[in-house]
Amino acid sequence: MEGDIVSHRGRIPALIVLLAAVAFGVAACTGSTHLKPVPPASAPGEPLPTTAATPSRPAIPEGPAEQIAILSSDPGLAIDAAVGPMPRDCRATIEPPLSGPNRGGVFQCMDFALPSTDSSSLTIIAGHSAPSFETVFNRLYPQGKKLVGREVLLRTQTSGSHWLVYRIQSVDTPLKTELPYRADIWGDGSTSTAGRLILVTCLQNADRSPSTHNFIAVAQFVEVRS
Repeated sequence: MEGDIVSHRGRIPALIVLLAAVAFGVAACTGSTHLKPVPPASAPGEPLPTTAATPSRPAIPEGPAEQIAILSSDPGLAIDAAVGPMPRDCRATIEPPLSGPNRGGVFQCMDFALPSTDSSSLTIIAGHSAPSFETVFNRLYPQGKKLVGREVLLRTQTSGSHWLVYRIQSVDTPLKTELPYRADIWGDGSTSTAGRLILVTCLQNADRSPSTHNFIAVAQFVEVRS
């Protein structure tokens, strides 16, 4: 199950999605030290705020993500984890580390847009899921479509005490062979991807057979929160 690779020559040149159902050892998630308290979620059904910068919604310049949070009423599914830089470019391969102490962690593709209040393009955060050891995104894919409408919070190197808040608009489980060609996820030049955040992992099978699908959550920036 190690090293499930999807290659293509489609809309994102030479993109390969390598998010393995790795079957070795126990891994720690990306270091959880220095995590800051996460602000509460907005009330269900609350109207989406404007994205314009105001005294209460300051403009946050581009900066690498340092922490991700997705709140849940089920503590076993809540996500609050550090985010590290992907060690290699993602336009060739989306490949989080397959070994080492952080292989269960979450990583940002540094050759795509860094999160900010006025990001002109999409941001990608990816991590492994695995049936045999703990990973951050083992808590993501089991939530399925219940994630739609939920918030993803990012704290960055430039956000200080503020958080960038994104609202999940859709989730999908494309075949790994299909994902690179999905213009509705990556964009095709005809529609804006400004402020878009994409979370990528593998969809694990209940019978622990090799994963053939990815799990994708697409979110849109909506506000700054303190």
